[in-house]
Amino acid sequence: MLSGCDYLPSINGLGLKTAHKLLRKYKTVDKVLQYIRLETSLKIPKDYLKFYRIAELAFLHQKVYDPLSERLVHLHPIVDSAGWTPEMRAYVGWFVRGIFLEFSALMFTSLAILMTW
Repeated sequence: MLSGCDYLPSINGLGLKTAHKLLRKYKTVDKVLQYIRLETSLKIPKDYLKFYRIAELAFLHQKVYDPLSERLVHLHPIVDSAGWTPEMRAYVGWFVRGIFLEFSALMFTSLAILMTW
């Protein structure tokens, strides 16, 4: 995600190879960002770490269809969501414009049938 992601602004000039190298060297995103701020001329967008954390949640807890239960479930269970903001929940598929997002198995079955025609 450091080298580019649809969910957060990019750090211009930071490519995949460099991001990988820095993560291997510094081990955490926080330390990589600190290195970039102090030791390079790259500009980190405002609130980048905040948006990075939200994007990370989107990848870890995205909604996926479970054919056994015939419903949408989180890819990885959310253990403690007490500190989650509505903005965070929107990224992982809980709310869309304030409406709880949950599709029935019927909708997915209908989509599957349409896609096979």
